[in-house]
Amino acid sequence: MTQPILSDEPLSLQFYVGTSLWLLTVGALWIGAGWAALAGLLAAAGVRLFLGYVSIDQELFVLIMVGVLATYGRPAVRQVYALVALAWLVSQFAGLENVQVQVLGAMVVTGLTVLAYAIGRLVRSLSRDRDRSRSELTQAESSLAEQRSSLARELHDNAVSDLTVIVMKAQRLQLDQRDPQVVTELDSVLDRATLTIDRIGRMVTLLRDNKPIPETDDLVLPSIPESLQHFEDELSNSGIPTTVESTTGATTLGPSAQVAFYHILKEAVTNVIKYGARSADGQPACHIRFAVEGDRAELCVLNQINQERQRNSPALGIGLEVLRERAEAYGAEVSVGPDGSDHWRLHVTNMRTT
Repeated sequence: MTQPILSDEPLSLQFYVGTSLWLLTVGALWIGAGWAALAGLLAAAGVRLFLGYVSIDQELFVLIMVGVLATYGRPAVRQVYALVALAWLVSQFAGLENVQVQVLGAMVVTGLTVLAYAIGRLVRSLSRDRDRSRSELTQAESSLAEQRSSLARELHDNAVSDLTVIVMKAQRLQLDQRDPQVVTELDSVLDRATLTIDRIGRMVTLLRDNKPIPETDDLVLPSIPESLQHFEDELSNSGIPTTVESTTGATTLGPSAQVAFYHILKEAVTNVIKYGARSADGQPACHIRFAVEGDRAELCVLNQINQERQRNSPALGIGLEVLRERAEAYGAEVSVGPDGSDHWRLHVTNMRTT
């Protein structure tokens, strides 16, 4: 078997010339695309005019630079270069004897030049759209950050400060009271205000630092029986005697579901206190039923309504929308509306417990 033998013949002049010109034109890219395009065009012209042959590498570089300048060049530069490059590339077919080959070659080169220019313009357009989108996104994020910071300051300076004053005044009134019912109602006010301050503090942290605190962290919520008993007492102390029915042996749900259940029940109770009719004869005016079956929970709140309060409320419906969003996040279905002539029903069904 014959072993291949490396040739010791020197490389051709064309190789050295072509390699040198490629290095020069590619090196010119470090200066700028316009300089590289000019160097490529001059290199192709030098090979053809002075060495007497056509360098496919250099001609291809000229064609590629049409697209590059169409992307990065100024309008006048890219247009003039595209016309000059097209004329130069077509001129190589002028000396051919076969007219058909001349026409076909000119058409192919023209098509490739137009395609390179079109691709360059498309890339430029996409690049501009990307830069514009990034700029708009940066501006939007900056504006949103300013709005979040402003909202965080307003919440802290107004809501938290006012609630703190309410807590302090309620505590002072509590010390001076001897009526057990008034003391109990003040306890309810203090509990609500303290929990609200905690929740607003979490929102301020989220808005200011964009670092949300998980709802289950550092937040001790009562169990299901404790929650039901707490809100039953709150309703009763507000003049709305309430009965509670619970058909579950579970005392807690999953951590996040427990938080959602607590806030859903709190919103429902708040609406009953705001719009519910008071009982003059001590008869139950509200009924709460909670049940768990498998991994699904159900909550139903039925209460008598005060039509006048409901009609005059400016925030009617906002709390229910928030409640609905919380419930639907756990796959629940929420139905809200009149139940008879003087009753209102809130029914949350099929809510996941985990």
